[in-house]
Amino acid sequence: MTPSRILVADDSPSQLEYLCDVVRNYLPHWEIVPAHNYDSAVKCVQTVRLRAAVVDLFLSEPPVNHEGVDILRRLLKKDSACYRILVTGKLMEWDVTDDGIVDAFVSFHRCNRDRRSLLETALDDCLEHCRRGAARS
Repeated sequence: MTPSRILVADDSPSQLEYLCDVVRNYLPHWEIVPAHNYDSAVKCVQTVRLRAAVVDLFLSEPPVNHEGVDILRRLLKKDSACYRILVTGKLMEWDVTDDGIVDAFVSFHRCNRDRRSLLETALDDCLEHCRRGAARS
């Protein structure tokens, strides 16, 4: 059986390592596909079958655009069943979940809760989404 794969993308090496660590501990049987920038995330989307993705809003320094939203848009177009989590440490003024591109949004900006628990809540929703999808298959 093909392992469930999850893309984890962030341009900050320390943040990428942190996100991969949280995902690895929460989803120990999933294969993590790390991407350290926009180009490597695009290549992953094009070549790897993914069940989910955790993608930073900005994948370049300085931020050029909302590259993470573009990655999730590409994933949605390729496979609408892929669960899409957008993360950021920046203040957000708009609701990115309204357009249907993002399944879950995690903002670490001035969060009062433990950062790990915020991401784990989104990963829990991801697991439920995948279970429902498997039950329909």
